[in-house]
Amino acid sequence: MIFLDETMNNLAASKVLGVFRLVREVREPGEACAFITHGGRRGFQAFDRVLVMRRVEVLADARSPRSSGISDAEDIITSEVLPE
Repeated sequence: MIFLDETMNNLAASKVLGVFRLVREVREPGEACAFITHGGRRGFQAFDRVLVMRRVEVLADARSPRSSGISDAEDIITSEVLPE
């Protein structure tokens, strides 16, 4: 499993694409890659599944965001968060 924890926060978009390409090249078939970010939409189109979490709760689980163009996860991220 490959973990990318906040690795792309300060990178230009062109560099982020390069990181995604590198991960695809080094990842073994069937191997998982976890991409952790506070950056919202960055990477939605690059992955097979997107989980949006808040603390320990899963707010959205979007499968195949790459093929849909927009995902349930993106809807949650871009919507207003109500106070608890």
